Order: sequence, then C-alpha cells, then structure tokens
Amino acid sequence: MVELKFYGIGGQGMVTAGKILSEAVSLYEGKYAITVPSYGAERRGAPVNTSIILDDEPVLVNSFVYNPDIVLVSDPSIIDKGVDVSEGIHEDSILVLNTEDEKVLDAYKKYDFKEIYYVDAT
Repeated sequence: MVELKFYGIGGQGMVTAGKILSEAVSLYEGKYAITVPSYGAERRGAPVNTSIILDDEPVLVNSFVYNPDIVLVSDPSIIDKGVDVSEGIHEDSILVLNTEDEKVLDAYKKYDFKEIYYVDAT
C-alpha cells in the first residue's frame, strides 16, 4: 500500500490530479485506488488537500491519509497559510515540491522528510 497526500490551493487542480492518478493506476496498472479530497466551503484560493491510497488489494476504507508515504506540494506558499505539510509523516516519507527556486527548499528542510525532491511543474 502506498499513501499519498497532495497539497495545493483551491483551483490549482489538486483534487482533479488525485482523481486522475487513481484512475490511471486502476486502469493501466491493474491496482486499486481511492481518492478523498478535503477542502473548505470557500474552495478556490483556499488550501486544499487530497488523500490517495494505492494498493494491490481492494481498498476497503474510504478515509483520509494520516501517515503519507509521499507528500506532493503544488504551491510552496501553502505553509505561509498555516498548513503543516509534515503532519503524520514517518521516517521514510518523501516530499515532492513544485518549485524551480532552490531557496524555497530552505523553508521545507525543517520538516523531517527522508528525501525532498523539487521540480518546476508549473
């Protein structure tokens, strides 16, 4: 089982990205997947996150991810909005950050991710 958490700002497509990943893994890899979005009433412009669980066996729970293996952050400024992207991470958790600026990484190095990757995906 792989548990992922996608963080972003409402309107950036994080909920849609989670759904697409789940469907792709199901259709093309023959695995099981669920996506559970989390957002407030305001949605656009506010912080959102999407929980994704991928497994070889049927996923029998429809739950948020509390201990993600992989965390993806589409907008690095989300931590300025009070979002703790490290919530529930474990010693092997990996962070993937959407930025081209290495200086942005400094703000994320305080978290205890095993590895941090960054890519300009905008």
